[in-house]
Amino acid sequence: MPDAEDALMPDTEDALEITCFSPDSQEEQHCWLQSGESVYLGREPQPADASITLSGATSRVSRTAAKITFEDGTVIVKKISSGSDGVVTEEFSCFIPRRSRVILGDGQQYIFHEPGYFEIPDTEGTHKVRLDFDAPERPVTPERPVRGSR
Repeated sequence: MPDAEDALMPDTEDALEITCFSPDSQEEQHCWLQSGESVYLGREPQPADASITLSGATSRVSRTAAKITFEDGTVIVKKISSGSDGVVTEEFSCFIPRRSRVILGDGQQYIFHEPGYFEIPDTEGTHKVRLDFDAPERPVTPERPVRGSR
Protein backbone atom coordinates (compact mmCIF):
# COMPACT_ATOMS: atom_id res chain seq x y z
CA MET A 1 0.00 0.00 0.00
CA PRO A 2 1.47 3.41 -0.99
CA ASP A 3 2.30 5.87 1.76
CA ALA A 4 0.88 9.41 1.99
CA GLU A 5 3.83 10.96 0.16
CA ASP A 6 3.39 8.58 -2.80
CA ALA A 7 -0.27 9.57 -3.02
CA LEU A 8 0.73 13.24 -3.43
CA MET A 9 3.34 12.61 -6.11
CA PRO A 10 2.13 12.85 -9.71
CA ASP A 11 2.11 9.57 -11.62
CA THR A 12 3.91 10.93 -14.66
CA GLU A 13 7.48 11.14 -15.86
CA ASP A 14 7.20 14.78 -16.93
CA ALA A 15 6.88 16.23 -13.44
CA LEU A 16 9.22 18.51 -11.53
CA GLU A 17 10.00 17.66 -7.92
CA ILE A 18 11.08 20.65 -5.84
CA THR A 19 12.81 19.85 -2.54
CA CYS A 20 13.62 22.63 -0.07
CA PHE A 21 16.21 22.28 2.69
CA SER A 22 16.16 25.06 5.29
CA PRO A 23 18.96 25.76 7.79
CA ASP A 24 16.60 25.71 10.81
CA SER A 25 15.06 22.30 10.14
CA GLN A 26 16.13 18.75 9.41
CA GLU A 27 12.93 18.16 7.43
CA GLU A 28 12.60 18.49 3.69
CA GLN A 29 9.70 20.32 2.04
CA HIS A 30 8.45 18.79 -1.23
CA CYS A 31 6.33 20.19 -4.04
CA TRP A 32 5.54 18.73 -7.47
CA LEU A 33 4.69 20.63 -10.64
CA GLN A 34 3.32 19.42 -13.95
CA SER A 35 4.48 21.00 -17.21
CA GLY A 36 2.96 24.48 -17.57
CA GLU A 37 2.66 25.08 -13.80
CA SER A 38 4.43 27.66 -11.62
CA VAL A 39 4.99 28.15 -7.90
CA TYR A 40 6.20 31.12 -5.84
CA LEU A 41 8.81 30.69 -3.11
CA GLY A 42 9.74 32.91 -0.16
CA ARG A 43 9.15 33.91 3.45
CA GLU A 44 5.38 34.42 2.91
CA PRO A 45 4.91 34.02 -0.83
CA GLN A 46 1.91 35.35 -2.69
CA PRO A 47 -0.38 34.02 -4.12
CA ALA A 48 -0.85 31.67 -1.20
CA ASP A 49 -2.55 28.95 -3.28
CA ALA A 50 0.53 28.30 -5.45
CA SER A 51 3.45 28.80 -3.12
CA ILE A 52 6.16 27.31 -0.92
CA THR A 53 6.95 29.02 2.38
CA LEU A 54 10.59 28.53 3.31
CA SER A 55 10.74 27.04 6.80
CA GLY A 56 12.33 29.46 9.28
CA ALA A 57 13.02 32.19 6.72
CA THR A 58 13.89 35.49 8.41
CA SER A 59 13.06 39.03 7.34
CA ARG A 60 16.25 38.96 5.28
CA VAL A 61 14.35 36.83 2.72
CA SER A 62 11.63 38.69 0.84
CA ARG A 63 8.03 37.53 1.08
CA THR A 64 8.11 36.39 -2.52
CA ALA A 65 11.75 35.76 -3.43
CA ALA A 66 11.44 33.56 -6.52
CA LYS A 67 9.09 32.12 -9.11
CA ILE A 68 9.71 28.60 -10.41
CA THR A 69 8.09 27.59 -13.71
CA PHE A 70 8.21 24.10 -15.26
CA GLU A 71 7.66 24.18 -19.02
CA ASP A 72 8.51 21.73 -21.82
CA GLY A 73 11.17 19.84 -19.86
CA THR A 74 12.98 22.93 -18.57
CA VAL A 75 12.78 24.86 -15.31
CA ILE A 76 12.85 28.66 -15.16
CA VAL A 77 13.89 30.24 -11.85
CA LYS A 78 13.24 33.99 -11.64
CA LYS A 79 14.54 36.10 -8.75
CA ILE A 80 11.82 38.58 -7.81
CA SER A 81 12.76 42.06 -6.59
CA SER A 82 11.51 42.99 -3.14
CA GLY A 83 9.17 45.97 -2.95
CA SER A 84 9.79 46.47 0.78
CA ASP A 85 12.43 48.69 2.35
CA GLY A 86 14.93 46.87 4.54
CA VAL A 87 14.41 43.49 2.90
CA VAL A 88 17.59 42.35 1.28
CA THR A 89 17.27 39.03 -0.51
CA GLU A 90 20.78 38.66 -1.82
CA GLU A 91 21.73 37.20 -5.12
CA PHE A 92 20.84 33.55 -5.71
CA SER A 93 23.44 31.02 -6.77
CA CYS A 94 22.23 28.47 -9.34
CA PHE A 95 24.18 25.22 -9.73
CA ILE A 96 24.18 22.51 -12.38
CA PRO A 97 26.23 19.36 -11.66
CA ARG A 98 29.66 19.41 -13.35
CA ARG A 99 29.32 23.11 -14.23
CA SER A 100 30.08 26.42 -12.59
CA ARG A 101 27.52 28.46 -10.68
CA VAL A 102 25.39 31.25 -12.13
CA ILE A 103 24.50 34.29 -10.00
CA LEU A 104 21.00 35.80 -10.30
CA GLY A 105 20.36 39.42 -9.36
CA ASP A 106 17.00 41.21 -9.04
CA GLY A 107 14.64 40.44 -11.90
CA GLN A 108 17.04 37.98 -13.55
CA GLN A 109 16.18 34.40 -14.43
CA TYR A 110 18.01 31.19 -15.19
CA ILE A 111 16.77 28.27 -17.29
CA PHE A 112 17.69 24.80 -16.03
CA HIS A 113 17.90 22.33 -18.93
CA GLU A 114 18.86 19.54 -16.54
CA PRO A 115 18.39 18.91 -12.81
CA GLY A 116 20.23 21.20 -10.42
CA TYR A 117 19.64 23.46 -7.44
CA PHE A 118 19.77 27.06 -6.28
CA GLU A 119 20.50 28.70 -2.95
CA ILE A 120 18.85 31.59 -1.11
CA PRO A 121 21.07 33.15 1.60
CA ASP A 122 19.49 33.92 4.99
CA THR A 123 20.60 35.10 8.44
CA GLU A 124 20.80 31.60 9.95
CA GLY A 125 22.24 29.88 6.88
CA THR A 126 21.30 29.04 3.32
CA HIS A 127 18.02 27.64 1.97
CA LYS A 128 18.81 25.06 -0.73
CA VAL A 129 16.16 24.35 -3.38
CA ARG A 130 16.74 21.17 -5.42
CA LEU A 131 15.05 20.75 -8.82
CA ASP A 132 14.64 17.15 -10.02
CA PHE A 133 13.10 16.39 -13.40
CA ASP A 134 13.68 14.27 -16.50
CA ALA A 135 15.48 16.46 -18.99
CA PRO A 136 14.38 16.00 -22.60
CA GLU A 137 16.55 13.68 -24.65
CA ARG A 138 19.11 15.54 -26.71
CA PRO A 139 19.66 14.39 -30.28
CA VAL A 140 22.39 11.79 -30.43
CA THR A 141 25.14 12.66 -32.87
CA PRO A 142 26.43 9.70 -34.82
CA GLU A 143 29.87 8.54 -33.79
CA ARG A 144 32.59 9.09 -36.31
CA PRO A 145 34.27 5.98 -37.60
CA VAL A 146 37.69 5.47 -36.09
CA ARG A 147 40.49 5.00 -38.58
CA GLY A 148 42.72 2.14 -37.74
CA SER A 149 44.84 -0.51 -39.31
CA ARG A 150 43.24 -3.76 -40.32
